[in-house]
Amino acid sequence: MNEDSNQPSVLTMLATLDEHNFYSAQTGGSVSVLYKKVFGPIQKPLNEQLRDDAATVSGLCEWAVTDKRTGSHRALAVAEFLRKRQSALLDHYGQNKKEKSTDCDSALIPLL
Repeated sequence: MNEDSNQPSVLTMLATLDEHNFYSAQTGGSVSVLYKKVFGPIQKPLNEQLRDDAATVSGLCEWAVTDKRTGSHRALAVAEFLRKRQSALLDHYGQNKKEKSTDCDSALIPLL
Protein backbone atom coordinates (compact mmCIF):
# COMPACT_ATOMS: atom_id res chain seq x y z
CA MET A 1 0.00 0.00 0.00
CA ASN A 2 1.35 3.41 -0.90
CA GLU A 3 2.49 5.79 1.83
CA ASP A 4 0.30 8.59 0.41
CA SER A 5 -2.78 6.41 0.14
CA ASN A 6 -5.97 7.57 1.80
CA GLN A 7 -6.77 3.98 2.65
CA PRO A 8 -6.00 2.64 6.10
CA SER A 9 -3.13 0.21 6.46
CA VAL A 10 -4.00 -3.48 6.29
CA LEU A 11 -3.15 -3.87 9.99
CA THR A 12 -5.43 -0.98 10.93
CA MET A 13 -8.16 -2.49 8.78
CA LEU A 14 -7.81 -5.89 10.45
CA ALA A 15 -7.94 -4.31 13.90
CA THR A 16 -11.10 -2.41 12.94
CA LEU A 17 -12.75 -5.58 11.66
CA ASP A 18 -11.71 -7.63 14.69
CA GLU A 19 -12.98 -5.00 17.13
CA HIS A 20 -16.38 -4.67 15.45
CA ASN A 21 -19.21 -6.65 17.04
CA PHE A 22 -21.06 -8.07 14.05
CA TYR A 23 -23.60 -9.74 16.33
CA SER A 24 -24.93 -6.59 17.97
CA ALA A 25 -27.30 -4.04 16.49
CA GLN A 26 -26.02 -1.58 19.11
CA THR A 27 -22.47 -1.28 17.75
CA GLY A 28 -23.16 2.02 16.03
CA GLY A 29 -21.54 0.76 12.86
CA SER A 30 -23.39 -0.80 10.00
CA VAL A 31 -21.68 -2.56 7.14
CA SER A 32 -21.76 0.76 5.24
CA VAL A 33 -19.91 2.54 8.06
CA LEU A 34 -17.37 -0.29 8.28
CA TYR A 35 -16.94 -0.24 4.50
CA LYS A 36 -15.93 3.43 4.69
CA LYS A 37 -13.37 2.58 7.36
CA VAL A 38 -11.94 -0.29 5.30
CA PHE A 39 -11.78 1.46 1.92
CA GLY A 40 -10.78 5.07 1.55
CA PRO A 41 -12.39 7.44 -0.92
CA ILE A 42 -11.95 6.88 -4.64
CA GLN A 43 -9.70 9.70 -5.81
CA LYS A 44 -7.22 8.29 -8.31
CA PRO A 45 -7.20 7.06 -11.90
CA LEU A 46 -8.66 3.54 -12.18
CA ASN A 47 -5.37 1.64 -12.52
CA GLU A 48 -3.84 3.42 -9.50
CA GLN A 49 -7.00 2.92 -7.45
CA LEU A 50 -7.08 -0.79 -8.25
CA ARG A 51 -3.41 -1.09 -7.30
CA ASP A 52 -4.13 0.63 -3.98
CA ASP A 53 -7.19 -1.57 -3.39
CA ALA A 54 -5.22 -4.78 -4.02
CA ALA A 55 -3.64 -4.95 -0.54
CA THR A 56 -6.98 -4.20 1.09
CA VAL A 57 -8.79 -6.85 -0.96
CA SER A 58 -6.08 -9.40 -0.23
CA GLY A 59 -6.23 -8.63 3.50
CA LEU A 60 -10.02 -8.88 3.49
CA CYS A 61 -9.95 -12.25 1.73
CA GLU A 62 -7.40 -13.63 4.19
CA TRP A 63 -9.43 -12.30 7.14
CA ALA A 64 -12.56 -13.96 5.71
CA VAL A 65 -11.11 -17.46 5.56
CA THR A 66 -8.41 -17.64 8.21
CA ASP A 67 -8.70 -20.27 10.92
CA LYS A 68 -6.96 -17.88 13.36
CA ARG A 69 -10.21 -15.97 13.96
CA THR A 70 -13.72 -17.10 14.79
CA GLY A 71 -17.04 -16.19 13.26
CA SER A 72 -18.97 -17.35 10.25
CA HIS A 73 -19.89 -13.72 9.56
CA ARG A 74 -16.46 -12.89 8.14
CA ALA A 75 -16.97 -14.32 4.66
CA LEU A 76 -20.39 -12.68 4.34
CA ALA A 77 -19.05 -9.31 5.48
CA VAL A 78 -16.17 -9.47 3.00
CA ALA A 79 -18.49 -10.46 0.17
CA GLU A 80 -20.60 -7.38 0.95
CA PHE A 81 -17.51 -5.11 1.15
CA LEU A 82 -16.31 -6.35 -2.25
CA ARG A 83 -19.77 -5.93 -3.78
CA LYS A 84 -19.95 -2.36 -2.45
CA ARG A 85 -16.42 -1.57 -3.69
CA GLN A 86 -17.09 -2.86 -7.18
CA SER A 87 -20.31 -0.86 -7.31
CA ALA A 88 -18.51 2.28 -6.07
CA LEU A 89 -15.75 1.84 -8.66
CA LEU A 90 -18.29 1.38 -11.45
CA ASP A 91 -20.26 4.42 -10.34
CA HIS A 92 -17.15 6.57 -10.01
CA TYR A 93 -15.34 5.66 -13.22
CA GLY A 94 -17.94 6.37 -15.75
CA GLN A 95 -20.40 5.53 -18.34
CA ASN A 96 -18.89 2.50 -20.02
CA LYS A 97 -19.80 0.30 -17.08
CA LYS A 98 -19.46 -3.00 -18.92
CA GLU A 99 -15.84 -2.21 -19.87
CA LYS A 100 -15.07 -0.90 -16.38
CA SER A 101 -16.69 -3.99 -14.82
CA THR A 102 -14.30 -6.16 -16.83
CA ASP A 103 -11.34 -4.06 -15.61
CA CYS A 104 -12.49 -4.40 -12.00
CA ASP A 105 -13.15 -8.12 -12.33
CA SER A 106 -9.79 -8.81 -13.99
CA ALA A 107 -8.02 -6.88 -11.23
CA LEU A 108 -9.63 -9.10 -8.58
CA ILE A 109 -8.88 -12.45 -10.27
CA PRO A 110 -5.17 -12.62 -9.27
CA LEU A 111 -6.18 -12.01 -5.66
CA LEU A 112 -8.51 -15.00 -5.49
